[in-house]
Parts: sequence; structure tokens; C-alpha cells
Amino acid sequence: MSRYTIVSAIKTLDTLFAFNTAVPLSVEEIGQRTEQSRNQAFRCVKTLEEYGLIAERDGGYVLTPLLLTLLPALRHDPLLSVAEPYLRELQNRTDETVNLIVRLNQKETIVLATYPSHHSIRLVTKVGQVALLHAGAVPKAILAFSEDEEREVILSMTEFLPSYTEHTVRDATTLRTELAQTVERGYSVSDQDFEPGARGVGAPIFNRAGIPIGGISVGGPVIRVTEDQMHEWGAVIRETADKISAELGWFGGYQDTVPLEKSKEDLS
Repeated sequence: MSRYTIVSAIKTLDTLFAFNTAVPLSVEEIGQRTEQSRNQAFRCVKTLEEYGLIAERDGGYVLTPLLLTLLPALRHDPLLSVAEPYLRELQNRTDETVNLIVRLNQKETIVLATYPSHHSIRLVTKVGQVALLHAGAVPKAILAFSEDEEREVILSMTEFLPSYTEHTVRDATTLRTELAQTVERGYSVSDQDFEPGARGVGAPIFNRAGIPIGGISVGGPVIRVTEDQMHEWGAVIRETADKISAELGWFGGYQDTVPLEKSKEDLS
């Protein structure tokens, strides 16, 4: 942590981002989610309440509409501006739900934008949805192309991470193999490991330094999306993600990332 970092501010922000559920949270639950003592969590809660970002409801605390004032700024996010035309083209091409997801912190991602399928039965994704890096198309794509040290931190704690479905991989060896395959082909596969009945593929977006800062995915219900179709989409979504990365200043594509070279050595 930088010497310029205000630790108490970090704890307060951790508390704010603990509200990734529509269910009111108690101080005890917030403390557990943020790994803070009850006293520290209580002070953070009261700070956010005083500012108007959260309010007490139904025996717990919930977010207030004040956060919605940030949406206009979010819509002008440079990544969203660059990615939007590519994502709309991808959605038209596949007629399945397409998502733009960014890395929120070392362990999580958040949905920045979603372009839903026109089918009556479709994959529904909510803007603002948070996911850990061990499951889901884009989270696993980001994890696969992260630096070794960052990736190993997540792999070391897989058994303690949540099972979103019965297909969520929580074995480090199995997940490590899957991530190596993701690096080799340039896209990840999510087969009901994040949401029951949903399949999709994801590819990473890199900044000018070749660091995965987010990714894009396309997915749909298993009754319509076959395994063969996912791999057909894989090449398309990988190419699309590389085009977005190039506009952000990374011209190497996924093949020129450092983690890829390391993973190839691991596979040999």
C-alpha cells in the first residue's frame, strides 16, 4: 500500500463495495465481508450513512439512490466509449448477450455494460454485478492473463471461495490447468460455473502496458449454446478484444503478453 494511502478511507470504501446485494446488511455482516472488527465496521457504516450513501432499512443497511448521480460519469468511461461499437457489432453477429466487464480490484470484477440478446430466453446480466475471479468467462480470462503472483494468490484460496453453482471449480490444480488452456487459445470458457444453465466465452482487454484491465464476453442459455458454438465464438471474441486493446494502446494482442509466454513454458 502506498505511503500516500489513507487507510481509513480504504476501509470505508471496502465497506461501501460490500453492498453488492439487494438484501439489507447488518454491521456484523459488513464486518465479515470486509474482514473488519465490529467497531471498525460500525464507524465506516456511520461515515457512509452521514454522507448519505447508505441508510438504515429493515434492520440493516442498504445503498441509497445518491450513488446514481455517478452514472453519467460512468457512461463516459474511456473503455466503454472505445468498446461500445465493437460490442454492438458482436451482439448483432451472435444475437446473444454481450458484456463488458472490468477488474474492480485484485479479487473481483464488475459489469460495466451489457447488451442483451433479442431472444425471449436469454442470459440476463446486471450492470454493477460483482464476481470473483475464479468463475465466469471474463473473470477467468483476466485471471489467466494476470501476473503469476496475482494468479497464485487466487489459486491459493480457491477452496475458500464461493461455489456459484455445482460446476464452479474450487480445486487449484484443476483451475490452474483451465487457466493455462485459456492462455493457449486466447479466450476462456464458462460452462455453467457462474450461473446455472448459462454458457459463454470471454477474452481479456489489455491496457498499453499489456495488463488485463477487463474483458468482453458473449453467452446464452445451454438449450441454445453448444460447446462447438462457444469455441466458434472464441476466435471472434478474442479478435474483438484485441481490437479494443489496440485502441487503448496495446498492439501486441493476447499473444504478446508476458503471462502467455510463462504459461507456454508451463505447458511444455
